[in-house]
Amino acid sequence: MLKDLEAGYCIDSARIFVAGFSWGGDFAIALACTRGDEIRAVAANSTDDEFKDTSNYLTYQNLPCPTRRHPPVRFQHAEEGDASYPPPDFATTSKLFQYLNSCTAQATPARSGGRPDSCVSYSGCSSDYIECSFDRKIGHALPPHWAEDTWAFFTEHSK
Repeated sequence: MLKDLEAGYCIDSARIFVAGFSWGGDFAIALACTRGDEIRAVAANSTDDEFKDTSNYLTYQNLPCPTRRHPPVRFQHAEEGDASYPPPDFATTSKLFQYLNSCTAQATPARSGGRPDSCVSYSGCSSDYIECSFDRKIGHALPPHWAEDTWAFFTEHSK
């Protein structure tokens, strides 16, 4: 798909970003795993991807990832799960991102998108990993300001 787009449009191949919600987030995770060398950063929202055992991130269907580099990730989800995904599923996805980006330290509070949200940043990672949560009352939906926060994350990683 990327080669087709590059053939017809002027694309800066050093600035390829991927974002997705729900199943689109599953696709974004799969691209990060299989095409991470070509992607600058990823934003995934309310996704739990494909695990054989949703309590074990090592059962992710695309492991081992063939990419040599895993891009920075901003993962956002409902605080305590939502109607489509229970809380343990988001925890497993978070563990997968920590694993892919080789995070070794605990999470610390972070700002994301210029607003103080309930975001944490993991340190000791090969690439940035930020995880944000929002009030589950909105259901399985994009939270307010998701587009702006995602754009801010991508802008931060466009250099």
